[in-house]
Amino acid sequence: MQFDTVDPTREPVWEAFIHEMPETTPFHTGAWAKVLRDTYDFQPRYMVARNTNGKIVGGIPLFAVNGSRLVGAPFSDYCPPLLQDSEDGRALVEELKRTTSNGDSALELRGTSALDLESQGFTKTDAFLQHVIDLDGDMEELEARCRKSVLRTIRKAKRNGLTVRAGHTLSNMERFYDLNMHTRRKHGLIPQPWRFFENIHRHVISSGGGVLLLCEYEGRAIAADIVLGYGTRLVGKFNASDSRYQTLGPNNLLQMATIELGVADGYREINLGRSEPEQEGLRSYKLSWGSREEPLPYYYYPADQTGSWSTGQTPPGQQLMALFVRFAPSWALRMAGAAIYRRAA
Repeated sequence: MQFDTVDPTREPVWEAFIHEMPETTPFHTGAWAKVLRDTYDFQPRYMVARNTNGKIVGGIPLFAVNGSRLVGAPFSDYCPPLLQDSEDGRALVEELKRTTSNGDSALELRGTSALDLESQGFTKTDAFLQHVIDLDGDMEELEARCRKSVLRTIRKAKRNGLTVRAGHTLSNMERFYDLNMHTRRKHGLIPQPWRFFENIHRHVISSGGGVLLLCEYEGRAIAADIVLGYGTRLVGKFNASDSRYQTLGPNNLLQMATIELGVADGYREINLGRSEPEQEGLRSYKLSWGSREEPLPYYYYPADQTGSWSTGQTPPGQQLMALFVRFAPSWALRMAGAAIYRRAA
């Protein structure tokens, strides 16, 4: 058994490996690694185990974040280690732990792997939940699993003339970003830097690894979703909308369009992203689509970092930040996102 690190942005051997792994998500791809590298200058350090023929048999996506942590992977809801419950998998984890002891202060792994990480000395946290829609039927069957209120809102949206289309150009992504700024301000959150979405368009959407869906009303984009796809999985990663048009039902129309896309393209499931247990309204919305609610564990070694933005705990200064976000001009928000967002990884 041989251990080393690979750069998924440069070495095609990583893509060949994840193509064979059923647990692979869009966040495991080299394209997503390029987004994180080019936006935040996070450097990939993907640990792999190779057999005697040099073939990768296990891999752990990791990025060096803010100098003191290895995260798999930042700004990704879940990106579990691709490991088997085997001697090879345990050996790779032990090698990673030795690497951490040589200088990196902590490890954070997101999502469950086939190998029990708690038995390997990791601390497990249950700060998040995930919701998954199984695409194991035709559209009629999937609609029947939705709450009646969801279907009524979709019919209302169509009667009001709302439409959904895929936006392929960078100018469409700019329209999404304007909506995202509006949404983040409403919730008192610093917006992601523009270059993050610019790189998503460049590395992911332009290469067919995702789609930007725009909901329009009278020629105006009033809501949008960024959906990522790989293998059998779709992931609803980002949603933004103009709250002035919320009663027209654009988000329900977008979600149904995502389901239709998933069925048409042969995907097996749609992951609706992570939620926190106390977000009862968001959880109820996701469950209204017939999704299943599951724990989304994160694992830490040697221990959980108190106050980490990745553990569901309120970041220091969040209330002051929310005041700034709600009243600052747009140019100031853009600058703030570009300057400090990487620290939220």
